Amino acid sequence: MYLHQQLMKARHDDLLRAAARDRLAAQARRARPPRRRHLVAAPVRRRAAVRLRQLLSRPATIHTRRTP
Repeated sequence: MYLHQQLMKARHDDLLRAAARDRLAAQARRARPPRRRHLVAAPVRRRAAVRLRQLLSRPATIHTRRTP
């Protein structure tokens, strides 16, 4: 019976330590500001930025409709 009581106390202590660790982790998560979520993945944004720069670096041309 004595060994059983020691095992139960050790298990209880482990549970208390785990709960305290989880509580500290939850507090740390709350303290940090949430990460900014991007709507578009980074490689796609980079490709779009490159395309936009290429488009804006070209001289503007006026497209007119040809009449026969």
